[in-house]
Amino acid sequence: MTRPETLTDIQRAARFFYLQHHAFGGKVSGQRFGTATTGPAINLLRIEENLSGAWQRLTGTYVENLPWLECAKRYDRPHTFFYMDPPYWQTEGYGVNFPFEQYERMAEL
Repeated sequence: MTRPETLTDIQRAARFFYLQHHAFGGKVSGQRFGTATTGPAINLLRIEENLSGAWQRLTGTYVENLPWLECAKRYDRPHTFFYMDPPYWQTEGYGVNFPFEQYERMAEL
């Protein structure tokens, strides 16, 4: 497998999309398969079509990699809708610390 650091941003994004689209429950580590008794859901011939559909759906969407509060402050306008999806309380594996005070602060907005 090609090392991620050797890929362009576009190639890494395409790889991430593929993994998220084909991983069980979006998991990219641990058990990544289901136990369905029907045919496989993976159709490698439709990857380009699926990526194109995602591109069309996200056209005009802003994606930021910022702390949630900084993002909210930067883009808060009367017409802005924020969908905030914090880590589930008392879970691990998100790669960032999210103390209870952050949930309280988010609830205040």
